[in-house]
Amino acid sequence: MRSLKDIFEEYCFEICESATTFSLKDGTYYEGFMFQILETSLTFFLRGPLAPEEHIEIKFVDIDLNSLCYYVDAERKWKSAIWDDEKGIWIVTDWIR
Repeated sequence: MRSLKDIFEEYCFEICESATTFSLKDGTYYEGFMFQILETSLTFFLRGPLAPEEHIEIKFVDIDLNSLCYYVDAERKWKSAIWDDEKGIWIVTDWIR
């Protein structure tokens, strides 16, 4: 089984510098940019007019792996990325609201 760090490194490689959204397991919603993958967490910059300038740190174990979405500039649309633990891959589809 792959570590959460490896899973997020793969996700971040795919999305590069794209905007991303996700929810925590407690329902808290985030939108912004993933900046750095650490051993047990990631650093994240929130976006929007009221977003703080400093990044926040979010633990991998708190993130709902069924809630990640990212924007694809070339396609001008959002994609949904869901981790399939059984297959060990990200399942990426067009995001539908």
